[in-house]
Amino acid sequence: MPKTFSPSPDMVRAAESVFLAKAHLEMITPIVDAYQRQALQQLNAAAAERWHDVAPAGPILEPAQAFLLADGDFKTYIDMTRQSRQAAGLVVDDEEQCPLLLAQALLVEAERLLLVATEPVSGISATRADTFKVADRRRLIDLALRLLAPFVRDANALLDGIGISCPPRGEQGPLGAQATPQEGGVAAGANAGAAAGPGACQSFADRNLQ
Repeated sequence: MPKTFSPSPDMVRAAESVFLAKAHLEMITPIVDAYQRQALQQLNAAAAERWHDVAPAGPILEPAQAFLLADGDFKTYIDMTRQSRQAAGLVVDDEEQCPLLLAQALLVEAERLLLVATEPVSGISATRADTFKVADRRRLIDLALRLLAPFVRDANALLDGIGISCPPRGEQGPLGAQATPQEGGVAAGANAGAAAGPGACQSFADRNLQ
């Protein structure tokens, strides 16, 4: 008879942290992308002269290309996005932080901690996984999530822990349900990722997955 897999609490908590980080990133991305694009459209500025050989013709309209702006235009762009972030209720610890970059960093750290937690099962350390090709490392993470998914709490319970409510079944979104921020929910979700960095994901789990 085959052995029944029984994950450790650390494995389950790590998987839940990844699912939460994914949901958080899915919630943050369209908000930040929208106000970044709006700022660039209003600014309507071309790339700095030093970038003319590699920059696209016309105004810079893609957030990923904002670094091509002249210093003065870039400062104006940052000021505009900061005001939009505040208007959207996205909370960060430092005014220089971008909630989207923080959410991405939170997911990276959550996935690293998942690899650490599942090393006893996979036999592959997080350090070794970092040497893999991107697709192979992604496959390892996905396998770990599929293995642990039956043991994590459902989407409603997970998202409720960070102040986000889920609507009735059938409406798709993060974790299989469209997340709808409660009053202050967006700020709470953004603040959860504000300290992204070494150990931030674990502290996030400690606060929300007890």
